[in-house]
Amino acid sequence: MKLRRLWIGDFPGFHRVLELEMKGDLVLIQGPNESGKSSLCRAMKTLLWPGGAGGRVEAVFERGDGGLLEARLDGGVVRWRSQGR
Repeated sequence: MKLRRLWIGDFPGFHRVLELEMKGDLVLIQGPNESGKSSLCRAMKTLLWPGGAGGRVEAVFERGDGGLLEARLDGGVVRWRSQGR
């Protein structure tokens, strides 16, 4: 799977909404200290392995067959959708 879109709203470490769109196969995140790089990693980790943490994170992944898989973390609960289901 490839991460294609990431949206981070209400999440510790973010003071504003962050939306990233990944166009290529390799994505590098660069920035000065305290710019949110580690918070971005924490948000992805919480989305994939929820442990009761709150916040709001959404991601779109491209599957190997070209289909899309969507994940949404809202208040500690993650919901996955594929093809609208």
